[in-house]
Amino acid sequence: MVRNKQPTNEDGKSGETSKQIAREGVDYISHMPREVMHHILLFLPFEYWIILGMVSKQWQYLMYETPTFILDENEIVSKMTRQIRGVLHEEQPRSEWLDEGKQRFAEFVNRILIYHSGCLITFTRLSLQYEPRTIYSLNVNNWVHFLMTRDIEKLELKFSSTPILYYELEGLAVRRTRTAQTFQLPRHPFEPKFTSFFLNFCKLEASRFGSFMNLKVLYLTDVKILDRSIGQFVSKCPVLEDLYLERCSVTERFFVCKQDLKIKHLILLNCMTEYWQMFAIDITVPHLMNLVIIGRYLMNSTIRNATNLEDCSIDINQGFSDNEQGNFLAMIMINLRSCKTLALSSWCIQVLPTLDIGLSQQLHGSFTNLTNLRLTVGYVKQELPGIVLLLQSCPCLEKLMLDIYTAKDIDWLMIVNDMFEGYEPEVFHFEEDNYLENQTRDILCLQRSLKVLQIYGFMGRNQEIHLVEFLLRNALVLENLVIYNDFPDECGTRESAPSLRELDQRRTLQALLDLPRASSVVQVSVEKIRVFDE
Repeated sequence: MVRNKQPTNEDGKSGETSKQIAREGVDYISHMPREVMHHILLFLPFEYWIILGMVSKQWQYLMYETPTFILDENEIVSKMTRQIRGVLHEEQPRSEWLDEGKQRFAEFVNRILIYHSGCLITFTRLSLQYEPRTIYSLNVNNWVHFLMTRDIEKLELKFSSTPILYYELEGLAVRRTRTAQTFQLPRHPFEPKFTSFFLNFCKLEASRFGSFMNLKVLYLTDVKILDRSIGQFVSKCPVLEDLYLERCSVTERFFVCKQDLKIKHLILLNCMTEYWQMFAIDITVPHLMNLVIIGRYLMNSTIRNATNLEDCSIDINQGFSDNEQGNFLAMIMINLRSCKTLALSSWCIQVLPTLDIGLSQQLHGSFTNLTNLRLTVGYVKQELPGIVLLLQSCPCLEKLMLDIYTAKDIDWLMIVNDMFEGYEPEVFHFEEDNYLENQTRDILCLQRSLKVLQIYGFMGRNQEIHLVEFLLRNALVLENLVIYNDFPDECGTRESAPSLRELDQRRTLQALLDLPRASSVVQVSVEKIRVFDE
């Protein structure tokens, strides 16, 4: 019998087998750099950490000093339940298994936190489904107290994974949830050291804490903020730069503050008061660089001293408006005229031209710093005056982006004898066919600065072609027009003739390329839209 030749190393000596290495006591893990071992642990679930700690003291000690914790109740309990079902060969989990899994999760969290009570932790996420009657509810306060008083750079606390339910009340959304009781962070003079704090589904009263001396990023989702004002709220965060509020509940005058705020990035996503999804804004933000407002309605608002603003986005999603919304939007925009990039939704474009004549005069030509304008449009009649007004307000505009989506003319309501009645604002009393051609005189950006035009989601409708034709006829210095079409992929093969729909799409695209152009240097291209396009 011929034995397999043993592998040799560079010196020609026989290679050592794993048994020989074990007999000689060679421990490659012990000689591995600790940074590499930490990196390996980051790719493993926590239950694997425990297994490694049981078979190797080296990994056990390493687990105690790891800089990252992902304590996810749903993930850990689900895996434990699946393991029990696999052992007992049962298809459906029993309620007692879930209780046992929660108990084990609580024991695991207690053990992990005790082991790491004295080390620097880079990132920690504690995610659980909080209910006052859960078997470990008394431990939650202790866990939060521990995490708020340790050296943690980034902390994320999630107290529910239950989705939020909405129902409509007179057109404005009111929130209702399935959770019986929301967890409230302990009222304790904590002075946390983390720089980033993500908080989900709880009650927060920051004024009852100590100081968040290092906190720069605060992201709150589904949080009920109990502080009376944003000034009181951020007074505990002297270096806070980024404030993200998503679906948060605030007091009616929370965003009314006379003192200067040092915030650089303010993101308000579908926030609301206790009963209404709208609120007044009256803040002074000399350091603000980025502002995003997404919601359902506007109130009389003022954003003062936003002289460093670079990017602004306002997206109101509502099917109706009243006679004051145009004024409210115009007042906000006049305060934001230092921005360089502006994005507006179809609702904003439709309500803006209903503003009073005095505000219209202030808005006209005021966005002298604006070079990029992005509009979400459906190419409906009521958008045309708003598009013209915005182009007139941006004399130095260099890039215009149009996102096409399915939209409709919003409904208009006014109060008559304490009742809502429908009406149509006078600004929309015009003939659509020749409207744009009569508005070119005061649009300076078409004559001087507009160089790039990008249209996303082009579908070939007559209104779209008409607008493209208008811009090409009047943009004197335009250099690039890129149309990202949203036509379906052609289904014909080389052996089959193209369908009538495909032929019509080809004729539409060719007609775009043949449109007359005011600029002699403009390059027109048509591309298929992709998911990764801007």
